[in-house]
Amino acid sequence: MSNVKNNQQAQRTRSAIEQAFFKQAAQLPLQKITVSQIVDDSCISRGTFYLHYRDVYDLAEKICDQVLSELEKDISRCMADDSDPHGFPILRLLFAYVADHREQAGFIFSKNAPARARARATELMNESFQKVIGHSYGKIDSAQQPFFQSYVNAGLLGLLESWLAEGCPSDPGHMAMLAGMITTRGVEGMQINPIPEAERVES
Repeated sequence: MSNVKNNQQAQRTRSAIEQAFFKQAAQLPLQKITVSQIVDDSCISRGTFYLHYRDVYDLAEKICDQVLSELEKDISRCMADDSDPHGFPILRLLFAYVADHREQAGFIFSKNAPARARARATELMNESFQKVIGHSYGKIDSAQQPFFQSYVNAGLLGLLESWLAEGCPSDPGHMAMLAGMITTRGVEGMQINPIPEAERVES
């Protein structure tokens, strides 16, 4: 029983530290955030902070590692169920996860995140999007892979970052379908009444 109580207390302490960190990260670059600011906001001692983390950078890395590991596991489970690949299930999962973990995701997908974590997040987006396209349309030509990755970095990550910055106003399912349709159908995926191919005027 004592172990359970200790674990619960440790979890509450980490949660308080993380909330204090996110408050500071929303206002300051990572290198300007101090342990003193975090312990003051979370109402803990410096000694308690150092029981859990080496420094602010260690805290940031561990937050990112936890979130990205959870997301990777969820995506792997989602891949095992391909009952509706054209419904973009991986993208639906991605946007839903981001909506449910806004503070964590907002930090990870910001320029304030540690370089290693941001690179890992970018790689995860690349791999996930390749799986989305591969499920529905087949594998991407390896020669075109660098261009596809550039598109994902600018497109999907940009869409996620904009959506997060606006407070996730649209439904995650809608955003997933939007991202999928833009990628697979281009401008047609965004049009209200697409022009039939026979009526299009060539420029």
